[in-house]
Amino acid sequence: MLTIEKVMSDLEPLDSSTDSVTGRETVSRSGRERLAVKDGSGRYIGMMEADSLGGDTCGSAAEECEPMRASDTPAALLRLFAEQGSDTVAVVDDEGSLLGMADRLRTLRLMSTLTGADAPGATISVSMRQIDYEAGRLTSIVEMSGAKVVSLLTEADNESVTAYVKIAQENPYPAVESLERHGYAAASLTGSYRTFAEDDEVKRNYAALMEYLNIGRHDTAK
Repeated sequence: MLTIEKVMSDLEPLDSSTDSVTGRETVSRSGRERLAVKDGSGRYIGMMEADSLGGDTCGSAAEECEPMRASDTPAALLRLFAEQGSDTVAVVDDEGSLLGMADRLRTLRLMSTLTGADAPGATISVSMRQIDYEAGRLTSIVEMSGAKVVSLLTEADNESVTAYVKIAQENPYPAVESLERHGYAAASLTGSYRTFAEDDEVKRNYAALMEYLNIGRHDTAK
């Protein structure tokens, strides 16, 4: 299971009262592209890079960047990594207190394992309303086609759910047909058969996932 604790970095955030020169030097030594900044009460302020400009303190030099909320689905990290183009994303609680920093490489390695991205087989995305999501039913429908489900990863918002189903078979066509017969919007995203449902949001979400899984493999090679 992908949890926030498993993708946190071991680095300490910067204090808002620390002078900005020291802050920039700390970021450089950390080997990270940026570090989170918190105030005296522990609330998240923003992110600071080694080349951040202006400000006498880390607090005034910090740039506003959307944090990951611990109450959100961990898959939301993919969106933040993609939008912010950084190796570090701040994680806060519902009150805005900084809990730590999510590490891109740790996230990618864990998600790669959970989704079976490097294992033989195919991946299918299934889009549905939040109220219609039942993991057991989804798995049963896929397995009725003769496929074996290797992993199931979901991404949800207030109204909808996208499930990424990894199966052991290279040809996902029978599973896609089975899902569509039961009223699901299904799309084969990897495998010997490739077709997309008319759902741009599903395609964008999966493209972000696969892009970052590929980046993670490149980073590992380094």
